[in-house]
Amino acid sequence: MTQITFRHARHDETGRIAEIMFGDPPQEAVRVCESVERARRLCYMQVKTPELGLGWDRTLFAVLDGDPVTVLQAGTQLGFAVTPRLIWQSIRILGPLRALRSLPYISAQRRVNAPAPEGSYHIAELHTHPDFRNRGLGKAALDHAEVEARKEGCSTMSLVTTVINPARHLYERQGFRVVETRTDEVYERMTGIPGRNLMVKELA
Repeated sequence: MTQITFRHARHDETGRIAEIMFGDPPQEAVRVCESVERARRLCYMQVKTPELGLGWDRTLFAVLDGDPVTVLQAGTQLGFAVTPRLIWQSIRILGPLRALRSLPYISAQRRVNAPAPEGSYHIAELHTHPDFRNRGLGKAALDHAEVEARKEGCSTMSLVTTVINPARHLYERQGFRVVETRTDEVYERMTGIPGRNLMVKELA
């Protein structure tokens, strides 16, 4: 396999970040937005809104043959804020009635997201472009994240993933284990997914 390198994303690469992360929107976004195209537009908007912390300045690329193909967002101080701009842009994309119907999802999503352990090196996002999956890029990104976690003196790594995510097998091979599962009836009704797992890896 060609050598994988890592670098920070540039300001002009926000479109590539969005394409890798949400070119194939997740099931929960599609269900809540009631269409693949609306889900893609909403997710792209979130990536391209700087104050949300999901854009280029918080992102590492895994690069293969000169092409950024994997997005990794991780660290000890990551968060997502619901801002007036986000609300307004969401209404523009979804329409007022659909945006109103999606409000219970925001609360339900918070209920199924177990908090990361204090001081943990948390992996907020890990996505590989669909054309480059099953080439070891996810493993390489997790290995890179572990190196960074150790540099920062963290004793644990963590991530949250849906209970149906097939990537759980990769995380378990990399030493993560499920420490908490949260389910929610509203979340399941709106997304078709029972809940989410908090997975933690202890760093010796």
